[in-house]
Amino acid sequence: MLGAAFVVGGLLNRWRGGWLAFPASHNARRAGLTLGLAVVVLATTGSPSAAAAAILLFPGLLPPWGEWFDMDHDDDLWGMTGRGLILTAPMGGAFDLLGYGPWIILSGALMGPIYWLAWWAHDRISLNRNTFLDGPTSAAEVVFMGWVFLAVVLSV
Repeated sequence: MLGAAFVVGGLLNRWRGGWLAFPASHNARRAGLTLGLAVVVLATTGSPSAAAAAILLFPGLLPPWGEWFDMDHDDDLWGMTGRGLILTAPMGGAFDLLGYGPWIILSGALMGPIYWLAWWAHDRISLNRNTFLDGPTSAAEVVFMGWVFLAVVLSV
């Protein structure tokens, strides 16, 4: 289940970030990512309450982070790290109240390091670009949300 959670989270977040054209609405993509997490949590726990807590990923996806994700300024690492915590805080707080602990909130702190590493690697490693991984941001989208889904499954 752990590997599946990582893959599902990574694929859904890459879709949310612009991979594939259906549906075009960004909010529909956010909702699809959120519902995907809720299904993974329900399949893992059998708990409708835990699945409902996963729905709180959606408000964490609303604030923008476009000013930081390209890692071209000194403060981008810290901006993305804080943004990751904002993303996981609503859902992580709900999971904590359900007794699963604070770890899901903290999983968001890796957003900055994951994006930084993707851009660092991009500057040093030549990779073939394709529609799925069209640059370092798309790679970071896959790894970061894969990590969040994995952290949720490990916590519940």
